[in-house]
Amino acid sequence: MIFISIQFIYRYRRMYIRILLICVLFAFLTPNVAVAQDDKTDFQSWTDFTTYIFISDQSALGGDFGVRGMASSRGWTQWYIRPTYRFQYNSLDLAGGVALFYTNNKEFINTTELRLFQQATLHWPKTHLLKFNHRIRFEQRFFYYQNLNPAEIDNDNATRVRYQLMIRTRDFNILNQKIYFKTAIEFFQKSNSAKEAFVNQNRLVLAVGHRFK
Repeated sequence: MIFISIQFIYRYRRMYIRILLICVLFAFLTPNVAVAQDDKTDFQSWTDFTTYIFISDQSALGGDFGVRGMASSRGWTQWYIRPTYRFQYNSLDLAGGVALFYTNNKEFINTTELRLFQQATLHWPKTHLLKFNHRIRFEQRFFYYQNLNPAEIDNDNATRVRYQLMIRTRDFNILNQKIYFKTAIEFFQKSNSAKEAFVNQNRLVLAVGHRFK
């Protein structure tokens, strides 16, 4: 599966309403491309907004949230929020948190997912132009399905391991805005199957990001 996405980074102590409005606007208007393993092409919008408050030189509180599929032709829309605690020591970044996903499906059961996760990221190597990140993430996932007849389907749970290699450029000053580009490839290994849509497929991500200053 290949995604082209829009990402936003905001790492300061105050968050302005206009930034949130920009994120919502992109969620509605930005078409992105996803190519699944069956060679079927879909247009999707994946908008992620990340914010952190550094509580010390090495640790930060924050996370990310966003909306997916709002402008796509598929019959689903997904909202999520993922509060995260991060601790960084030299080139190693440790993080953990909890995430909440809600998926509204037209062709499947509406799903609420509670997700616990732990991850480690190695930032290496680093050049003047490019940064390389190696991330491994462990997830414990709990699915709650909305159904008029609970006897037809039971709630489910699953565990998953993810490895991601990401390459990110430095910030470029474009029209007085800090813009960066990144690409990533991510592999998934799940211990058991749960009822969900395509999210366990390996991914190639191409992204454009805007760092708000």
